[in-house]
Amino acid sequence: VLNGNDALNQNEEKSIKSLTQHLEYYKATPLRLFEKNSKRISITAFASGCIHPSDDINMVRGMRRAGGIAIQLPQIPRTTSPVDSNFQQAMRMAFGMVMAQEENGSNPKDGVVLVGYPFLRPSRNRCDLYACHGALKLVLQLLKQAATERDMSNVNINVSIYTDSSYAWKMLKDSDRLLKWGSTPSPEEMQMHVDGPVSLANPDLLFPLSRTMYKMATNDVVNRRNERLSIAKNIKFSFRHVGDLHYDDTFATEKYGPNLRKSAKKAAMWQYSK
Repeated sequence: VLNGNDALNQNEEKSIKSLTQHLEYYKATPLRLFEKNSKRISITAFASGCIHPSDDINMVRGMRRAGGIAIQLPQIPRTTSPVDSNFQQAMRMAFGMVMAQEENGSNPKDGVVLVGYPFLRPSRNRCDLYACHGALKLVLQLLKQAATERDMSNVNINVSIYTDSSYAWKMLKDSDRLLKWGSTPSPEEMQMHVDGPVSLANPDLLFPLSRTMYKMATNDVVNRRNERLSIAKNIKFSFRHVGDLHYDDTFATEKYGPNLRKSAKKAAMWQYSK
């Protein structure tokens, strides 16, 4: 008979194996963001979060925990022209401090970034939610870079962010609802209608994510000199679950990418040790 901790560990291992299988089916196309003639660009990111120590029914209430996130843009290494320097700059602008490559952490050449969860009350759900926001912030920084190098005002962008979390997917799958939340100037004015208690929806994380998305959609973006930038003619967003990959014809049987859940766990342990 499994005790609670063993059962949780088994479920975590099954989830890790499932994510790995999904990523193996993913076939990325090159990132054409910096090609001056490209008018339609798709950007795909995978995002995952984790906590350390793991959830345990025997854990003492109030015990210290830390969270970590892992994000991968699998198009980065598939791009002919080197864009890892762009990715490295985007990492710094989006997050500030990241887990360094020398610590077996972030790897710009592979389009992978590992970051500690920077907020209060780390939990698996909260880390997964922030991982999706982190992916969005990373894409925003890449778009801002592209806008300084080429005319983006006539470019249509499609952003797809995949999560292995059913919670994050349920909260983020309705893009219209997110944009409506993001249009409000403060979290106090954001009218949230969700199943269950609003507090469990983590509005302190949902609001900044929604604001980032809304500013991207409305081109409310500035550079370091506080000058307006046009990052796209139109941007469409979709948050999807990695389970969708089984039914999507655009994904082929090509092994790709690290195990993001294990990488997120590594980032959480790194954050815990700081």
